[in-house]
Amino acid sequence: MAAIITNKNDIASDVRIVFGGVAPFPLRATGAEAALKGKKVREAVSRVCQAAVEGAQPLSNNGYKVKATKGLIEDALSSLV
Repeated sequence: MAAIITNKNDIASDVRIVFGGVAPFPLRATGAEAALKGKKVREAVSRVCQAAVEGAQPLSNNGYKVKATKGLIEDALSSLV
């Protein structure tokens, strides 16, 4: 997972979040980016985690990746605040 967040006055003004290993190609989490943009990181963590996995359709043996993805983004965002 890679995340780049530009803060302006403690507000996320530019956000890019990309996951590797959860799809056959690098997957940009545009829903999570939108959930964070214009908000304080600390206040948006829960919503961003949920937005990151909305619409995820895991295969029969990799459902754990949904929970892992939420955990990765929570850890990453928590390290920024």
